[in-house]
Amino acid sequence: MDRIESGERKAFVVISRTHTKIWKGEFSARTVPQTIYARSAFPTTFTGRRFSPRQMQQRFLDKITANLNPNYSQRITRSLRGAEEVYIVGQGKRKNVILSQFMNHLANSHDGRSTKIHSVSNVDAVGLSKRDLMALARMMEENT
Repeated sequence: MDRIESGERKAFVVISRTHTKIWKGEFSARTVPQTIYARSAFPTTFTGRRFSPRQMQQRFLDKITANLNPNYSQRITRSLRGAEEVYIVGQGKRKNVILSQFMNHLANSHDGRSTKIHSVSNVDAVGLSKRDLMALARMMEENT
């Protein structure tokens, strides 16, 4: 995973159960996000694998529950290592389960202890465009 480099001390994170987008550095429309996928988000045709009935059942359960896979949370945490200002936006459904689980993982993770969270917002970002997300990031930055 890419770590935050010296010129990219800010990070804006849009987290969901299936994938996470991380904007590093400036929050502008031309900034390209890094995307981290959860293992359960890969379609069978993408991986080219066949799954056993047990694996299919687990994938189904991953899709209908809000639990975050620990490996997925760890990959997100590692990519935020070294960030001085982190702004996190997550889904607003199920009483912040996704945000709460990730924040707990971040607090208890060795990699996440150095990460400084400046703002967390309960926003369902599914229908928001990239421009809307960047405006939200700038607004969160100004309010801290």
